[in-house]
Amino acid sequence: ILSAFFDSRFAFFGNLIIAVLAGAIIPNGFEYFFIQLCAGTAAVYSVNKLRNRGDFFISLSLILMTYVFSYLGYKFYTRGSLASIEYSNLLLFGMNVMLTFITYPIIYVFERIFGITSDLTYIELLDTNHPLLKELSVRAPGTFQHSIQVANLTEAVLNKIGGNSLQAKVGALFHDVGKMLNPLFFIENLGDQQNPHDAVSYHESADIIIRHVSDGARLAQEHNLPAEVIDFIKTHHGTTRAEYFYRKHVEEHPGEEVDMIEFQYPGPLPFTREMAVLMIADSCEAAARAQKEHTAEKLHALVEGIVDNKVRQRQFDKANLTFKDLEDAKQVILSMLSSMYHARIEYPEPPEAEVEAQEGGNLQGLQQPITGVSE
Repeated sequence: ILSAFFDSRFAFFGNLIIAVLAGAIIPNGFEYFFIQLCAGTAAVYSVNKLRNRGDFFISLSLILMTYVFSYLGYKFYTRGSLASIEYSNLLLFGMNVMLTFITYPIIYVFERIFGITSDLTYIELLDTNHPLLKELSVRAPGTFQHSIQVANLTEAVLNKIGGNSLQAKVGALFHDVGKMLNPLFFIENLGDQQNPHDAVSYHESADIIIRHVSDGARLAQEHNLPAEVIDFIKTHHGTTRAEYFYRKHVEEHPGEEVDMIEFQYPGPLPFTREMAVLMIADSCEAAARAQKEHTAEKLHALVEGIVDNKVRQRQFDKANLTFKDLEDAKQVILSMLSSMYHARIEYPEPPEAEVEAQEGGNLQGLQQPITGVSE
């Protein structure tokens, strides 16, 4: 339970303290302490790696094996043989593991009482058959695909720099659900249809774009998503501007005083490293998707420019990120974007003589029988 709500370190020390206290007041205290420390440690670090419901049952099996082998090992070490083993204890270990099943409903009860979210709930929310995600995939398929890519980028970065990658992946899946209310106003859903922004003013366009944040938070609340997931929706644009419509308005109204609030996201700023990474991954994936050419050099410049611009705008002031974290994030995102878009370096054109020689070789090769398949 502690591992599901907090982290493995907290749960390990919780188990250690309980084993010491219990071992001090019961017969065979050291035997109990040793066995419970081994089994509790196995529970903590197996539950910490949960990514689907099946892992929970694997964890129970690992706990049972640890109980049995630690008990047998202790008896063999202290008695010198296995003759003194009380095999009825093995049955008790099995019963103990069966009782561990009650942690699943207890975790759910604690979530409702204390308003916190466990990793088990995040695992359930990863299912793309969630009603909100299914509706998003139907009404805004481009946004749905974008969200999946952003979720993968976010998870990869947090696996590199450290953080709750499971929570962040769920937040990334739901971060743009508000776009389903006006899907055609977002370029990834437009396809070959006429752009609806052509029929409204830049102020109205900016308002529709910005409103997807508040719309998404409202939809998430209606579907009873955890408060942490709603925070990802609210913070994934921070206090940045709807830059395109702001610049177009300034171009067409030179000298006019512009109310920045009308073109600015309401925030708040990301206040965890997970939220900050989502902001970076969201901007990089959207910008890379919009690029016509995906060479390694252009993707590198794109990622560098986006991250540096966020830093200049002080979007990460409340997030627990270091400059090394940002550099690592850039490298991970650049590597994944290069794989997604098959970016290659631009090779120089070969000399004309080399081209002619190559063409001549190809003509000769056409006259030879085909003996294999080249890549």
